Amino acid sequence: MKLSARLLALPALGVALATARWLQQGSYNLYSDLGKRLYVPDPDLGWRMLEDGPIWLGVDAILLTGSALGMVGVAWWLFRKKAQVPAALPWLMVAIGLASWVPGIAAFASGGGPEGAVDQPPQGVIEAPDEVAGGLVGLEATQWSLASGVQPGVVATVVAGGESFEARFEQVTGGTLVGDPSDLRQPLRVEVSVDPASVDTGIDGRSKSARVYLQVEEHLSMTFRLTQLIGARNTAPDAAEFSARGELDFIGDTLDIEVLGKIQALDAAARQRLGLDAEAAFRVEANFEVPLQATKLREDAGDFGADSFPIRVGLIFVPMR
Repeated sequence: MKLSARLLALPALGVALATARWLQQGSYNLYSDLGKRLYVPDPDLGWRMLEDGPIWLGVDAILLTGSALGMVGVAWWLFRKKAQVPAALPWLMVAIGLASWVPGIAAFASGGGPEGAVDQPPQGVIEAPDEVAGGLVGLEATQWSLASGVQPGVVATVVAGGESFEARFEQVTGGTLVGDPSDLRQPLRVEVSVDPASVDTGIDGRSKSARVYLQVEEHLSMTFRLTQLIGARNTAPDAAEFSARGELDFIGDTLDIEVLGKIQALDAAARQRLGLDAEAAFRVEANFEVPLQATKLREDAGDFGADSFPIRVGLIFVPMR
């Protein structure tokens, strides 16, 4: 085979294929992904994540195919005037040129993902990091609400007046979880609200004082919204522990909160003991702290004997009806 400039067309086509795929993707990413994570519309969750999507080429793939073009070009330039060239060189150039087609062809062949798929998390969707894994066996993807007839547990530990006591919020005015408890890597939305006026410290006078501190006439609810699931792992097939971050609306301020907790699927016996007629249910237990200085209570810091208020939460979710 002769050493011809036409051999440059092979790697040039490889560069063109990779570039065309990169432009078609529209994300203009730097690095390639052999199984692109995509988000597709879901009737129950709003969105569902697909872990192993199509091949997604990055600028690195274009540079790789460009290097093949460069090698063939340099070889042709070095040997173009020589009457004799190594017999294997033209075939090597052909092999390099054809190999440069592989990224583009493979990416196009892997498809572009299901209809409606997007490559970035839609607004309001929490993307699980690599440290998130597992889920509760036997539960399904749906919308979940707090179980009626079961007293939720939202309890703050307060140190004030020279003593430590619990402040229990008796009314959880809203609680929803949209997600797939059996797969914690799927998109997840959680929001829980309590009525601060329902605070009960066990002593009427102290409870009235707590309502004054919480400014319950002006601020009618305290709401927590999950913003990031940091990590999760199974401790049993029907149980998992997690770490997360969220936003807490507290006396007019929005606080960034770190949360540690666990979730546990409830079997038929547990559901019967709780008087639940739902076919599935799970319990969420979570712990976090509200820092005193980040709230309006800092103006009354001298009335408290601790820098933060530990909060314990225990909620039971059932499929929304």
